[in-house]
Amino acid sequence: MVVNAVGSDRPGIVADLTKIITEGGGNIGDSRSQRLGSHFSVMMLVSTPSSDFKTISNSLQQLNGVETLVYETSDPETIEVFTEVGCKFLSLSDISKK
Repeated sequence: MVVNAVGSDRPGIVADLTKIITEGGGNIGDSRSQRLGSHFSVMMLVSTPSSDFKTISNSLQQLNGVETLVYETSDPETIEVFTEVGCKFLSLSDISKK
């Protein structure tokens, strides 16, 4: 899965994200982060058993002060996007039409 999180910069934001991922059975393989003014942005490539994907995704969505998008990367033809308002399934053909 790919995790993209943005929020107001504060001490502990990375620790909070990684705790949710690792306690949920995930492993962070690669990440990039950037401070943008008073905001913080991070993108992580996370491996996780498929049975833990939704649990980790839902827990990340509950983190206060951080907007999180989670993309499932197991099927190259479909991207599953979880946001605070729910879940939307996008096929790559749908994305290329926009």
